[in-house]
Order: sequence, then C-alpha cells, then structure tokens
Amino acid sequence: MFRAGRNHPPGARQKKFNRLVAKQRWIIGQGFGTLKGFFHGGRVCYITGETVEAELTLKAVAMNLLKAANRIDLVAA
Repeated sequence: MFRAGRNHPPGARQKKFNRLVAKQRWIIGQGFGTLKGFFHGGRVCYITGETVEAELTLKAVAMNLLKAANRIDLVAA
C-alpha cells in the first residue's frame, strides 16, 4: 500500500493500486479477525510458526463446525 507523504498526495496509479490491494486485503483481514474474536487468537504472534499453523487450522475447523451448527439450528427451527 502506498501512503501519502507530507505535501505529496498519492498519484492516480498509487490510488488505483491501493484500491486493488484493499479489495483482496479485507478478505484475509476479516477471516483472521473473526478467528481472533471468537477463539481469542491474539497471542499467536508470540509462538513459533509450526504452532501457529496448527492452532489456526484447529480454529478454522472449529469455526466451520460452529457455522454448520448454527445453520442446522436455523433449518430445524
């Protein structure tokens, strides 16, 4: 992402690039934000890469199970 400097606003190409990056970036950010919000994943920055991968995989599985359970409750009601 390009940032504006003092008295140097971003140009048209930089603005277009920022918009294109933002379209993809929010998808990833929303996913991690949801995982951290539901399953308290804020501490993953302080542990090793292998542990982070395993922990996030388990949290993603838990998130999918939670979504499935919520859909079943809606259908049954």
